[in-house]
Amino acid sequence: MEKSTSKRFFLRRTRVPPELSIGGQYVLNNEEEEIFYQLTKVFRLKEGQKIILINPVRPFADQPNQEFHFQVQTFDKKSIQLQLQEIKTLADFLRFPLSLGLCLPNKPAKMDFILEKATELGVSHFYLIKSDLSQFQHELRPDRLLKIVTEAAEQSEQVAPPGLSILENLEEYLNLPIAQSLVALERTAAKQSLLELSISQPARILIGPEGGFSDREVQLIQNSSQEPINIGGHILKMDTAALLSVGILALKLQ
Repeated sequence: MEKSTSKRFFLRRTRVPPELSIGGQYVLNNEEEEIFYQLTKVFRLKEGQKIILINPVRPFADQPNQEFHFQVQTFDKKSIQLQLQEIKTLADFLRFPLSLGLCLPNKPAKMDFILEKATELGVSHFYLIKSDLSQFQHELRPDRLLKIVTEAAEQSEQVAPPGLSILENLEEYLNLPIAQSLVALERTAAKQSLLELSISQPARILIGPEGGFSDREVQLIQNSSQEPINIGGHILKMDTAALLSVGILALKLQ
């Protein structure tokens, strides 16, 4: 991949047809307004420039995703004429999918930061949870959150943008199909260290809000299949705990 010259985008609303062959022509129009704006206004598109387009395949899809490498032929205010140069099949750099259950933090900026950085580390699905002690007082806009993770996935060369689910309570998360489901619980007798943990299947990790889990939620967690883990001797802020946990798990899954 020519990282210095090729801009990489996940298509949002359209798709490169699978039957398109090398040398074939493809038109990127302003229906893909975000990408069109980036190319024409921000990156100052030029004829002959190379760009990479990826169809919006969601995580856990059966088929592998592909990069379509194009060269710009011509462009105007409404469309960009592209010629297909190469097709590359993508493979995720993690052996198994990694998901993050994140109780809503107190500030949107904190959530945005966690979503962006956890995407870069390889999280393939986020579960945003309205837990008992979450202090989030703002409107949740899935379109804005999906834009954040999609742009982070483009920048870090992921196979696909992460999925995103908004859950009304912790019970919804605990009732998800079983994977290796972990939870970071502070001030508990969790003896298993995340550093020592063996991961051999899809994994999820749950991080509580700033005030921790309520007594009711702790009881629910203890009665569930969640595996309590220790991520160190200090009491960590939720964004620190989330990114430390995801980083360790991502290294284990490479």
